Amino acid sequence: MPLGHWGKNLKRKNFSEITYLGIYSLLMFWCMKNDNYDFDSVETKRDFAALKETERKLLETDYLAQTMGNCGALANYFLEYGEKLASVKTPLKHITDTFESNPCGVFRVSVGQSHTFIGIKSTDPSCPIELLQAWENEYTIDDWLSRNDNVFAVPDFLELLENLSDVATYKAASNRLFKTKNKGGVAQQVKITSFAFKKFETVEALNGFFTLETTPPEHVALKGGKYEWDA
Repeated sequence: MPLGHWGKNLKRKNFSEITYLGIYSLLMFWCMKNDNYDFDSVETKRDFAALKETERKLLETDYLAQTMGNCGALANYFLEYGEKLASVKTPLKHITDTFESNPCGVFRVSVGQSHTFIGIKSTDPSCPIELLQAWENEYTIDDWLSRNDNVFAVPDFLELLENLSDVATYKAASNRLFKTKNKGGVAQQVKITSFAFKKFETVEALNGFFTLETTPPEHVALKGGKYEWDA
């Protein structure tokens, strides 16, 4: 299937690691390039803010060329206000039931100890499930979007999740769900370790949830524990 609505929107808005990791990550990169490790000093922040636009653009280009994605930070950016769900013994059935009773929403899934991704469920028949992700030390959100294939039918998506836990099928499922540019993917069969879902009544309300604003400096990007539950 093609790139989904939000994948196209992210590309159009130049969404990147700077957006969800925040300006502070760019500040730290600039400090290290200039042998200045006092990230939080008033002088450092003042000099950073005074960079000319051309200098800032070069810095951002350099940063994006060297950084890799952060799966948990990206997922938490989209599920900042996610609701913690109760622990259940059959997580896949829980996900299936959640999807059946909630036509629209944003969800977060962790598999094993290695990866977390975000998904958008919609009543739009052209984009029922859309995945957004980065893979730490492997690929960025832009790499993922360049795959131009992040949309799944609901039954296919659920089947792929189930196949991740089977030694005979996990590799093909991992390639379909996660891999891009021959990077990313799990090295062995894995189980779902966490799931969170924020429901919306309509597609319009769902779309209004995404501001795509850059994470502010005071934001704590990694909040994985906020959403965890034992599978």
